[in-house]
Amino acid sequence: MEKFKARVVVPAKQRGRIAPTRMSHVVLNTHPDNYETMVNWYLKVFEAEIAYANDEVAFLGFDEEHHRIAIAAVPHVVEPRPKSWGLNHFAFTYDSLESLLATYERLKHEGITPYWPILHGPTTSLYYKDPDLNRVELLCDNMDEQELLEFFESGAFDENFMGIIFDPDEMYARLKAGVSPKELTRREQLPHGKTPWDMYRD
Repeated sequence: MEKFKARVVVPAKQRGRIAPTRMSHVVLNTHPDNYETMVNWYLKVFEAEIAYANDEVAFLGFDEEHHRIAIAAVPHVVEPRPKSWGLNHFAFTYDSLESLLATYERLKHEGITPYWPILHGPTTSLYYKDPDLNRVELLCDNMDEQELLEFFESGAFDENFMGIIFDPDEMYARLKAGVSPKELTRREQLPHGKTPWDMYRD
């Protein structure tokens, strides 16, 4: 694919186009035997409440939308094959590094830990797997629009499009000790001899 110079995307409405106003929700199919486990996981992770549920479907909400996540118990579903193409993950943004890491700490005490903590640069991200092994990213933004443009124009993303793995416990301890979020989320160079793919976890 042709490489495009980084730019701030102009909203479709400002370009005279009709587009959705927001992303509404995600629906996940699960096996009936795993239905309650899936619902409870999403209630815990997102501090959600049940908007409606029966024995076959649950609608979960945690903000102004009537529901953000739905879990459907579908008879005869089969486990997806490893390494399949399709959806890689879905992501939700927290308003600050403090909120993201406080959520990390809360979930850790519930026995829910990320399989991939990565400082992408533009975001600090924690990737989790739900009981059906769907990937869920919890993140916070590290840069405003101008900083993001400068990051891409600097060549940092061309050099390392993946990011740097970090220790959430260490980052949270340093944050509580008074180190600024800007300092904590300044991305380091790749270790010598490593490639971006050495930072990837699946």
